[in-house]
Amino acid sequence: MASLGGIRDLYERAKTVTTHRRSDSPAPFWSPLDSAVPEGFRISSSTFTVSVSPFSTLSFTSCGRHAKGTLLYMHEGSLTTVETVMSGQLPDYDERYDQTGAAVTSSDSKEASHVKVVVEARHNSDELLRLCKIGTVQKDLEGGIYIETPEESARGTLAGASISFHITFELSVAVKALDTLRVTSNQFRILFDPSLSNLAIANLELSTSDGPIRLDLVRVGRAKIVNLNRLDPRKSSLTNHNDLVSGRIVASDDLVLDCSNGPISGTYTTTYPNAPLAIKTVNFDIRDVAVRSAGGIYVSNTNASITGYFFAKELLTIETQHGKVGDANSTFRGERGVRITTAAAGINGRFEVAKELTIKSSSMPIDAHVTILSRSAISEQASVLAAANIVDRDRPGLLAAKDAGRSSFEPPSFETAVRNGAGQSTSRGLETLTVLCETKDSHVMLDFQNHPREIKLTSEVKTTGGGLVKVTHPKEFVGSFSVATGALQQAVLDVKPDADSDSVVANKKAVSYKIKKRAEIIGTITYEDDSVKPRNSTKIVTSGSAELVVG
Repeated sequence: MASLGGIRDLYERAKTVTTHRRSDSPAPFWSPLDSAVPEGFRISSSTFTVSVSPFSTLSFTSCGRHAKGTLLYMHEGSLTTVETVMSGQLPDYDERYDQTGAAVTSSDSKEASHVKVVVEARHNSDELLRLCKIGTVQKDLEGGIYIETPEESARGTLAGASISFHITFELSVAVKALDTLRVTSNQFRILFDPSLSNLAIANLELSTSDGPIRLDLVRVGRAKIVNLNRLDPRKSSLTNHNDLVSGRIVASDDLVLDCSNGPISGTYTTTYPNAPLAIKTVNFDIRDVAVRSAGGIYVSNTNASITGYFFAKELLTIETQHGKVGDANSTFRGERGVRITTAAAGINGRFEVAKELTIKSSSMPIDAHVTILSRSAISEQASVLAAANIVDRDRPGLLAAKDAGRSSFEPPSFETAVRNGAGQSTSRGLETLTVLCETKDSHVMLDFQNHPREIKLTSEVKTTGGGLVKVTHPKEFVGSFSVATGALQQAVLDVKPDADSDSVVANKKAVSYKIKKRAEIIGTITYEDDSVKPRNSTKIVTSGSAELVVG
């Protein structure tokens, strides 16, 4: 129940507060700690109380043209401000499973706990404030706040009127778990104080626009986060200049970031096997993210770049156009496969694979440094995610979601690719690695960093319209090769010895080849003593020049 009279209390307080004089224009995002308020604006506030249990939903909804502002979630007594949350540094990648915060103990208690909600409004029109509605939602399994603001009247009686809200949810220390935390709004930034990082949330559902979402949660079940910037085609009318989503989140099950017209950064993890992780935005970068999934990963972008560290136990799928994928510091790891498809977008980075690597660009360069994963490397990384599962398995309230009759999680439409692709495992065998690189009118540089003897490698590189193709294998490569170039183009074969020729233990390689066509060479690379079976193969098809280097 509300502890004060809602909007009536806000309105009465507005009559008595001091009017600040300043020429600054109003902004939708502000903090009560701001030292100055724009000219003609006043601040008024009210406090509400709602009750929640580990089986409850904590909700916020808003509607109307004038509904905008800030939501700040924190534990009661935290000294954190909006400024410290927004400026906070992300944890290092290897530290994101840090559990040094307050311990969360397992509990099946249905006892309700209180959440204090402080609503502060900054406005320049008493009439607009009077027309707003603010109240509490208190049901058996839900507690929350709603705000309704008017639309502009036909007569323009609210012309020039403005209002924005700063709403703080202060959860008592007794609140250790929630079934659902839900936000349905527009023009609200959503901030989570680090004091809530160990709060167990079975379902996290956040939807807003034109404002950043800053996360710091490591005990989430399923998460669906939707955000967008509404802007003109020139990208010049942004209200929010921050990343649409940033921070960190560790979820046990599905994790979806569905954004538009804004960048995404941060650290995102799913820990249960076959739990997919999907990230989407358009027109802005997915930049320097750290993404790990015990299932598959699907990433989609348009007109911008995708960079960072991506690690999928299953299939990693990336689709983009008119941008770029990767840079010199980016790593793409998919233990069951990596598939990257781009249109007019270059591809660059380190690729760690065990079963499949498919890289296709319609017309831009490909620069790939490939590490072939051995069984021991896969087992070592599996133990890291297994340790992370401990964070989620001992979580109160998450099992209550099944008993509360909630509907199953429905990913957004773009997520079809996850259900049919990234969320599905390829063949479980690890004996064969298939690599395909394909582009047009550009070069391809494919550099294999290692080659475990237990892995059979089949690689093929294709490019048309010219462009150099260079494929480099380590000394462990033995097998067949085929190089087809354009007419009057050069093909270079460089096979280096395993050891110095003066060494008595040096195994000499034998290279045999023949010219199949005027511009095609086929052959084999073996050891003279036949100590290693030549089961690998590499193929180059280009209308330009080609280089094949072994050793």
